Amino acid sequence: MPEEIKYQNISSQGDIAVQGALKLGLNVLKAMMLLLVGLWLFSGVYKVEKGEAAVTYYMGKIQPYKGQNVRYEGLYWGLPEPFTKKIIEKVNQAVNIEIDLFDVEDTTNGNINEDPIVKHERPFNVTKDMNLIHLSWNITYKIKKFDLFILNFYEEGDMNKGHGKDKPWRLHALKLIDSVARGIIVSECSQYNAIDILTSKVNFNQSVMERLQLQLDNLKTGIEIIQLKLIKAKPPVSLEISFKGVSQVRIKINQTLTQSRTFSNKMIIQTESIVNKILVDEDNNIREMRKNVETEALKLKELLKSFKGDPKVRKNYMEQIYLKTIANILYNSKVEFISNQKRLRYKTTIFSEDTKKDE
Repeated sequence: MPEEIKYQNISSQGDIAVQGALKLGLNVLKAMMLLLVGLWLFSGVYKVEKGEAAVTYYMGKIQPYKGQNVRYEGLYWGLPEPFTKKIIEKVNQAVNIEIDLFDVEDTTNGNINEDPIVKHERPFNVTKDMNLIHLSWNITYKIKKFDLFILNFYEEGDMNKGHGKDKPWRLHALKLIDSVARGIIVSECSQYNAIDILTSKVNFNQSVMERLQLQLDNLKTGIEIIQLKLIKAKPPVSLEISFKGVSQVRIKINQTLTQSRTFSNKMIIQTESIVNKILVDEDNNIREMRKNVETEALKLKELLKSFKGDPKVRKNYMEQIYLKTIANILYNSKVEFISNQKRLRYKTTIFSEDTKKDE
């Protein structure tokens, strides 16, 4: 009998120990779960730095904070992912985008006959006087109203949108600005001559900026345009070829003189007489052209004083203006041009040349 009582006591003590161990295990498990939940909840704490703005999406919809959609500098908390998505972005930070107009691959290799404008294959031109066919502009913008910006460029309900370093709304914004600005710039350029745009004779940049800002405001993008600046300008090949034409006149005369040395004495006398006449005529023509160029150069110096563009690209701009000016002078002269070993005389305008072999 005493042995049975002793056995029961031992059994009871064992049960108590097991129960105690189980209870301790459960308490430890609860503590670990509470710790994990606490850590998970704590991971919802985030900080918005100075110069940043944040928007929180809860179950695919913007979660306001104190009546505002946007959170600025400070410490905040929200349910961790996947319940909420926090979008933090720098605002009032300048972003640059280059707008390249009509940048086509140059397949002319300097051959005027392959110039798209000469061949009438190009239905559009950048400026009213068709003096420039390629322009590049630099647009600087910033995010001013972050809630409008996110609503326009961040798709609601897509919780994976903008995750990590991949922020597609930036690309969406760049594409929108490029599309809108391109149409406005082309429209404005077509109303003015190149020289007016390049020398800021007309308030072109301000006009484009106002139209662009109005369009972006109507679309409620939250984007503010800060600056618009012309950075590149390129003339048609036909204009560049015309610019080089004066030096080619001397090449033609020298070739004629060289060939005459192989003739008989009689032919030499006749040929040199013809060449001398050519020299006199060409000298008169070139002298007249030089006078005209010098006159135009004085005008260009005055224009240069009113130039408001970036000094780094001023030389580039003025070269385009010289090309235009000299090409117009050459058009009114009697000087012949050589292109691809063929002598050509330009009969019409410098942009749609009507060429034929000299008889």
